[in-house]
Amino acid sequence: MSMKVGNTVALTGELVLPRKKIVDLIAACGSETKYHGGSRGTTVLVTGSMGYGKTQIVFDLAELFPKHNVVILDSVNMDLGDTQIPAIVYPADGSHPYSIFAPNEAFGVHLGQPCIILMDEYLKAKRAVKASLCMVAMERLIASQKLHSDSIIFAASNRDGEGLGDQLLEHEKQRFLPVRMRNSTKEEVIEHGANKGWHPSILGFIAEKGDMLFQDFEEVSDYRDNPHIFHPQAVDRAAFFSPRGAEECSKFVYMHDDGLIDKTTLRVVLAARVNEVTMRTLMTYIEMAGDMPTTDMIKKDPTGCVVPDNVSAQFMLATNTLAIIERNWVDQWMDYMDRLKEEVQDVFVLCTIPDTYKKRELFVNNKKFRKWCHDNNYLFNT
Repeated sequence: MSMKVGNTVALTGELVLPRKKIVDLIAACGSETKYHGGSRGTTVLVTGSMGYGKTQIVFDLAELFPKHNVVILDSVNMDLGDTQIPAIVYPADGSHPYSIFAPNEAFGVHLGQPCIILMDEYLKAKRAVKASLCMVAMERLIASQKLHSDSIIFAASNRDGEGLGDQLLEHEKQRFLPVRMRNSTKEEVIEHGANKGWHPSILGFIAEKGDMLFQDFEEVSDYRDNPHIFHPQAVDRAAFFSPRGAEECSKFVYMHDDGLIDKTTLRVVLAARVNEVTMRTLMTYIEMAGDMPTTDMIKKDPTGCVVPDNVSAQFMLATNTLAIIERNWVDQWMDYMDRLKEEVQDVFVLCTIPDTYKKRELFVNNKKFRKWCHDNNYLFNT
C-alpha cells in the first residue's frame, strides 16, 4: 500500500525483494518483450537504503547482457539540457529550416545498440528532468527518438522514510513499478565480501555483529538503541555502517597492514566512514587478527592446533576461510571447524550455500561437509 502526503505518495509498504530477485525482475520486464506484446516495457523503480547496492544492479544486469552498453544517468544533478537540446535542421532541398530536439549522446541512441539505462536518484531530479525521463520510462523515447527495443530501463532512489526528498508524485505512480529492495542479510554480505577478498577483520565483525549492523531503521523504535546504522532521527550521526562502507573499511585495513597508513590514521578514516562508536568496536577485531592460527597450522594439525577462546576471533577465522579455502584442505578445515562454537559453524555453512558463492562447489561435493549438513539439518528447515 502507499500513503498519501499532499500531492505525493510516500513509498511505504511496497513489494520488498532481495537484490538478486530485483535484478531478475528488471531483466524480465525492463525492455520491449513478448510479455508486452511488442510495446513498451515496464520500468521498475528500485527504492532502498543507502549503501546497499542499488546502483550496483546496473552492473549485475551488464553481466547478464554483456552486449548492452551501460548508461548511468545522475538524475539529481541533471538539467533539462542534459537529456535533450534544440537542434536546427537545414533541409537539403533548401526549404525553410526547422528545429527538433536532439537527445544527449549519453542515451546511446546514435549507437543503434541496446543499452542498460539506470536513472539513478530519479526521485530527487528536477521536475523538468523528470518529465523528460518519464518519456524514456513510459514510451522508450528521448527527444522523439526511439531507443533500441532491447534496451533495459530502470530507476533507483532512496527510501522516502530516510527523509532525503525521495517522494513519488501522483502521476508517476502509473509510470513506474515501485519495488523496495530489502537490506542485505549478514550472510549475503559475508558471501559477497568473501568473493571480493575483504579483510578477515571486516568479515569477522560482520559475522558476529551483522544482525545489528544491517538492521532496518524502521525496526528501531529509539535510534540510540543501534548506533551503527542510518536513522533519520539521529541527526548528529555523521556516518553509519553499510555494505558499501564495509568494502571501503576493508581497503583501509589492508592499507594499514601494508604500512601505507598508521594506526592513528586508520582510526580516523574508519570513524569518518562508519562513525566513532562503530570504529571502536571494529578496531577490537582488527587488533585481534594476529591471535588466530595460520592456515598452515590448520592444514597440518586440524584437531590439535589452537582454537581461539574469543568467539569474535572464531568468527573472523571462519569468514576468512570462506575467502581463501582451496580444495586440498577442505577436509582439514571441516575437522577444525567442528571444534568451533556452534553459532560460528552455522554462519560459515549458511554462507557456503548460495549459488553466487564462488567456492561453493568445493563444499557441496565434500563428504565431511555433506555429513555436517545431514547432522545439522535443523539449520535448513527454518
